[in-house]
Amino acid sequence: MYGLRPSALVVDDERVNLLILEKLLRGMGVDVTGASSGRECLTLCESNRYDYVFLDQKMPGLTGTDTMTNLKQIFSACGISTPIICVTGLNSKEDRIKLLAEGFTDYLSKPVDKKRLEQILAKYTPVGKTIISVDDEDELDDLPNWIGDLREVDATYGIRHCGSAGEFLTILGIYRNSIDERSAQIEELFKEGNWEELGMLVHSLKSTSGAIGALEISDICMILETACTQGNIPLLNGLTPKLLAKYRDLGKHIQELSGRATDKSDLKDITFEELNEANNSIRELMDSYDYGSIEIIMESLEEYNIPHDWRVYFDGLNRHFNKMNWEGARSLMNEFGELHLADNE
Repeated sequence: MYGLRPSALVVDDERVNLLILEKLLRGMGVDVTGASSGRECLTLCESNRYDYVFLDQKMPGLTGTDTMTNLKQIFSACGISTPIICVTGLNSKEDRIKLLAEGFTDYLSKPVDKKRLEQILAKYTPVGKTIISVDDEDELDDLPNWIGDLREVDATYGIRHCGSAGEFLTILGIYRNSIDERSAQIEELFKEGNWEELGMLVHSLKSTSGAIGALEISDICMILETACTQGNIPLLNGLTPKLLAKYRDLGKHIQELSGRATDKSDLKDITFEELNEANNSIRELMDSYDYGSIEIIMESLEEYNIPHDWRVYFDGLNRHFNKMNWEGARSLMNEFGELHLADNE
């Protein structure tokens, strides 16, 4: 007999990292709420109770440490002591000691290892609530054949950190879809000499690349992050173009191997009622910031021959979700409804 399901709040400004941890936690029987900033985290914790908070350390605006300090004041006023686990790409012993000294309950290194995550949950799950134990089943046989030709990615490593073969493929697709925009941002910041923001961007890319098993790109990002902090211009000049080339080449290789340019004659037709139902489901899931379920709906729509205006609309929603711009997504949804949905009623 299973007990009650524990609940977690996951906070990360990088959508891929947020999605990975959400999927891992749900696979362990945890109810998950996601937040994309420290401010959003504080707002949620003022009106909701969670069994643990997983908090990214390096975020724009309120950092993880800033957010944790404010959270402790909220929890103290409510008479609770919710564990606050720092999720960090800072993996040295000194960094971990510093995080604990600052007041975090515990830490979880990026890319997240599901066995380590299970240990954290087992340690802090309240009495009367249960989690589902994970296994190490080899799921390589569940992957499509083209993954074997994707030499830039260690699929075994990716499965271990994404949770399953299916989740790995989902995250890999999201990663690929962000490459064009993310690489353009890196290039622009490099040209501007904006080392602070470039350092934040490669820090984020370091962890997401590591999570899918793109280890060479992750390693380059780690070196670049240090170079940004130190203002090492010669290293930045030499290594940033190399990162961009490898990053973009990986995107092209995934695109070529996966055959995403599907023959439209193979796609199924879809009715307005089905499109409207999918749209309403996405709207409801946005209220709970349920990235995982939204992603499942978006993936299912790829199997259909969707009218051009709806395809442009869904692509626009996806761009907002990639940036975790919930207000932008809601605005687009309302605008599309006013201009289009009423004509079909």
